[in-house]
Amino acid sequence: MSDQKGAASSGVGQDRGTQAPATTSKKATLITTSPILIFLDLLDKCRRLVEIAEEEGRSAKSSLTRPYSNRLPVRERVAIEARVSKLSKSRGHRLSKAIDDWYEALRNELGSQPEPSPDSPVYPIASEQLFSALAFHSEEVEASILEEMRSFYEDDDVRYNFALAHYRSLTRPDLTQVLATSLLSTAIYGFENYLGALARTALNVAGSESLGDLPDVPFDIVRSYGQNVATNDLERWAIDRRVEDFVRGGYPEWRDTFSRWAKFNIEQTGGNWSTIREAIARNKAYGRGTGGRIDAEYLASLDSEQAAGLTLWGELVTSASYFRSLSDELEVTACCLGLRWTRQFLPNGAADVTFYADRAVRLEQRELWGHALAVFSTLLDTFVHSDHSDFNVTKINEWLCRRQLGTEDEAMRQAIDRFQITDSYYRLGLMVLKRDWDGFAIAVAEYEVEARNDKSLRDLHDMLNQPIVKRALKERPDLKSLFTSSGPQGVNGRRGKRRSK
Repeated sequence: MSDQKGAASSGVGQDRGTQAPATTSKKATLITTSPILIFLDLLDKCRRLVEIAEEEGRSAKSSLTRPYSNRLPVRERVAIEARVSKLSKSRGHRLSKAIDDWYEALRNELGSQPEPSPDSPVYPIASEQLFSALAFHSEEVEASILEEMRSFYEDDDVRYNFALAHYRSLTRPDLTQVLATSLLSTAIYGFENYLGALARTALNVAGSESLGDLPDVPFDIVRSYGQNVATNDLERWAIDRRVEDFVRGGYPEWRDTFSRWAKFNIEQTGGNWSTIREAIARNKAYGRGTGGRIDAEYLASLDSEQAAGLTLWGELVTSASYFRSLSDELEVTACCLGLRWTRQFLPNGAADVTFYADRAVRLEQRELWGHALAVFSTLLDTFVHSDHSDFNVTKINEWLCRRQLGTEDEAMRQAIDRFQITDSYYRLGLMVLKRDWDGFAIAVAEYEVEARNDKSLRDLHDMLNQPIVKRALKERPDLKSLFTSSGPQGVNGRRGKRRSK
């Protein structure tokens, strides 16, 4: 459930060019929110690039098979796709056998190589060596697969051409894997830069001693910047060096600094640090010249669950699904860290609650209920107390996430029953949690009347996209008529700014 009438989607910076000069409090809020804005904008762009690559792949596959797919019954298409997929997966085995045969012939020609034991481990071939070997054998392997495919559908050109098109769609270059591997480095860089920005904020705003003593300034730096007495160049130089040390220290430094100076354990803030540490180790492994293979240093950095099933020198694959999962962990971790860090160093309301709540609603819309719960719970534990203007919507969303995760208990049910809300928009969500469908219908009708008289409020039909409304319609599909029977009634659908108090 978004903030009242959709305000949560505005974020920092809305209409700032038309407002009066920012107060000190607003400036502090912007300063503390800017790091998370920059980082999540980077993550959103990375996700979009992966989506574009996947869309391109689906489009290419569709264009290859479209001329034949409409000429075959669905059941036959599924059967052909299954058979062709099995053939496609056999390529690796066939190539491996061809390479083994090649090496065996080479050993026989040299006459001095001992016969290998079938049980002895095989050290993997480097990618450039493998490519050279494949260049000799890929054509014969492809020819054998196509010949086998032809034997299946020898008397039916439509089925053969569909099978061939599907095979080509499966074996075309996988752009998403290349892109995801490249974006891994971008995401890790962005996350480390975000942590550095948090540290720099504390050092600049809360005091240069906030994270301990700053490093000494060398004389050549003093000579370069020391005469500029109108600015704090020397202090900024020292702060930047302290930030660099903090970021380079990696997870142990981050954990210790957050514990010592910010008074909380980063492992308990939301997000999976085990996943993040693995991603950092994976990014380093790619940069060690191992040819994208698993080395001992990478394996040593994993916990036992992550290392299960991995083999030394096996291929380290970064898929699109891996990157999406990682980006979700980075997002929720960054949000929770940002809120707690800000609360520690700038406790007087210097956080853009609306921005964080909006990101949590987006997580709900993607059904990442655990991630969303972490953000809403952190909001309630830091800035959104019972007298805060966003308390109602934050509490309702926290309860919604707990219900979706199946973690509600009797205390939660009693708290929901005792909760009192006069605003029709928020009461609508409360009625869903209570499963009071008559009260839900009344709240929808009251909100519709209110929306007709206030052009800045959310379009009634637009509320169908709200996670808590989707939750209601899942239980009671017939309630959808409440949102579609009368239409917008002149409401312009713009996202407004007004909140209940």
